[in-house]
Amino acid sequence: ADFSNLKIAVDFGNGASYKIARKLFGELGIEVISLNTAPDGKNINLNCGSTNMEVIRQAVLENDVDMGFSFDGDADRCLAVDEKGNIMDGDHILAAMAKSYKEKDELKLCSLLIWFKLTNNAVVGTVMSNIGLKKYLDSIDVDFVPAKVGDRFVLEQMLEHDYILGAEQSGHMIFLNDSTTGDGTFTALKICELVASSINNLSYFNELMVSYPQVLVNAKVKLENRNAYAQDKEI
Repeated sequence: ADFSNLKIAVDFGNGASYKIARKLFGELGIEVISLNTAPDGKNINLNCGSTNMEVIRQAVLENDVDMGFSFDGDADRCLAVDEKGNIMDGDHILAAMAKSYKEKDELKLCSLLIWFKLTNNAVVGTVMSNIGLKKYLDSIDVDFVPAKVGDRFVLEQMLEHDYILGAEQSGHMIFLNDSTTGDGTFTALKICELVASSINNLSYFNELMVSYPQVLVNAKVKLENRNAYAQDKEI
């Protein structure tokens, strides 16, 4: 893809990617407005980064860029903001990637030993993934496989069943044909590639799925009762 026409804003969160990601974006010809690139050992994620998305959202709206990205401190996660200022979380990124991979017939695992292996046309999320993601995937005939919360459990499912796309809502993406490890910079580049090779803006891809209202509540139970839900008819 030709990245030379892209203009992006990035909140590095004074974290791990503040130097190498800027260099990489620049070498690819992407114009970058950089935020929070001066770590001092204490300011990592301080009122910035992917835990404070208002910073990058405002930067996108004020600078008229194509999209924005925000990394967490160790830069394994990436959240995006489309050109309209709307946040694109891991569920929405996964929906967009699933559509792209499906259309190019790339939902398959490649290896040196086996040139390609079909993967049952599925992507992996978690039990916390929004139900809107599953509904969208159903509409494009892609199966949704839920894993326990945690990128290691997402990867576990992917490796066991040869799925190549997996994600957590928090923005931790795994592209198994490229790496077994989440990398915020790589995720950002995949999103840039998606837009650069399309006639559509990022908002088009962000709006593919609709996020339904969602609440997470922690319930304390005694250890011996932890599986009692299985006998509850309503649950």
